[in-house]
Amino acid sequence: MPRKTGRKWAPPKGPSKEINDLAVLLRGWIDGRGLTLNGLIEKLTLEHFQGMTELPKRSTIAEWLSGVSLRWDFVEAVIDICTEDSYSANEYRNQAKRLWRQAEQKKNEEDKSGILNRVLNKRNVLAWLTEAPDTKPLVTDTTSRKLSPQAIADSHKENESAARITGTLLDTTRAEEWPALISSFRKKGKAAHAQSILSEIGKQAAPHKLPSIIEFMRINGGFLDDREIITSAAVHRSCEDLALLVEFLEMDQQKHSAELITQSIGIARPPGETVSIIVWCREQQHVEILDGILQGAAKWRTPKSFIELIRELRRVNLHEAADLVIYAAGVKRPASTFPELARAMKEGTDRTDLQKLASAAGAHRSRNRMKPLVGSLIKNGETEFLKLLQQYALHERKTPYLWNFNIHE
Repeated sequence: MPRKTGRKWAPPKGPSKEINDLAVLLRGWIDGRGLTLNGLIEKLTLEHFQGMTELPKRSTIAEWLSGVSLRWDFVEAVIDICTEDSYSANEYRNQAKRLWRQAEQKKNEEDKSGILNRVLNKRNVLAWLTEAPDTKPLVTDTTSRKLSPQAIADSHKENESAARITGTLLDTTRAEEWPALISSFRKKGKAAHAQSILSEIGKQAAPHKLPSIIEFMRINGGFLDDREIITSAAVHRSCEDLALLVEFLEMDQQKHSAELITQSIGIARPPGETVSIIVWCREQQHVEILDGILQGAAKWRTPKSFIELIRELRRVNLHEAADLVIYAAGVKRPASTFPELARAMKEGTDRTDLQKLASAAGAHRSRNRMKPLVGSLIKNGETEFLKLLQQYALHERKTPYLWNFNIHE
């Protein structure tokens, strides 16, 4: 539908060509919906904007559409109003994000030298970058068993330095500056230092500040830099901090990052800590966080740690939660890691738990996920579990499609 009669758009006047191109793109979508500026304004709601208690004025919206002080939540609002389905919305969003990233990358390149010089002027940061080589491994539960006592002591010292430096940087570095800063460290041959800082950001940054840092790192940072921050937060933060962080991420329309946080708790936290967080979430009725933890544990937790988690849940009488994890594993566990989990459960849990896993997979796993599962079980010689799986598939679904493990579309 062509745009309704009204004033023509004035030339965009944003800070860069990319932002101007984005403004023109937004105008084109509005025109395509047959909306005037006033028509667009009538469809805006407070839910479209973060941190605003009243709708923006008409003059402000006109400025955004000219590229001046353009906000991403306004871009999302225009996409919401100008699309009718999720497919179209994703297409529009990808176009907009491409221009947004280009604008941010250009700005980061311009700011990079200034940011690094400002940071390096802090004597403690410069000393940290020059005094230690970039090859010392960080101490984790896994690596600590492989290092000498001196290496462990040196690495702990390095971790303490990273914690102090990151605390200083968090007070003085804006969210949009972090990608350029981390990139500069890597270009100076300090990749491990950069990794340490990302981990410390996840541990230390205030929950209300983290969403912006995560978003800038996702758009402008190195590959999986945002995941490093997310995983660190999930592994080290308190229950209260995690709940706040998930809330702020969802407010910032970063639902995927919020899901990654909750699933990472289920994947990476030690069994005792995971159970404590599950108990807290039940008491505080954080249903979505609890669901994410259980889903993460079911799909991606290592078999050994999965068994330990089930045992710990049963030890504290959280039998329902243990059953939910087993059920979710049966339905959603990737086929490639399923045989190892089935083998571990056969050796490390009660027979009834193994039966519950087979029942969930046989009765509720989708057909397109069942075929690769059966193939993986056959390949790994798990014939006993296959028979159990077939038994439940035949009983619950009343279908012979698993008969003799001969799967057809």
